[in-house]
Amino acid sequence: MSNLVSSQLLIFFVMAAGGIAAGLCMEVFRLFIKVRKLKGIREKAAEILSYAMAGVLAGEFSYFCDNGKITLTGTASFLIALWLWKRLFCGILTLTEAENGEEERRSKHV
Repeated sequence: MSNLVSSQLLIFFVMAAGGIAAGLCMEVFRLFIKVRKLKGIREKAAEILSYAMAGVLAGEFSYFCDNGKITLTGTASFLIALWLWKRLFCGILTLTEAENGEEERRSKHV
């Protein structure tokens, strides 16, 4: 395998891992907003913070791959992995204690 191919594969897999990490962080922020029941400006601030965290992760993974050089391969693999995270895994992370607490409150009101 040539040097170019091996470096492109490294960039692809590392940036894909970065996309998955960004998706996981955004999911954690989503759960934080849900559990804390944030509304209004606090909810928007948490969303902005989650996007900023995804940007920082993209930059850090890009710096590891190719000293911060933005390439089509890196950007595409990051976005594909982020899309796959949203498509396949988004919504499977739950906080059962928070859900159980809501069910108990609902049963008391009925």
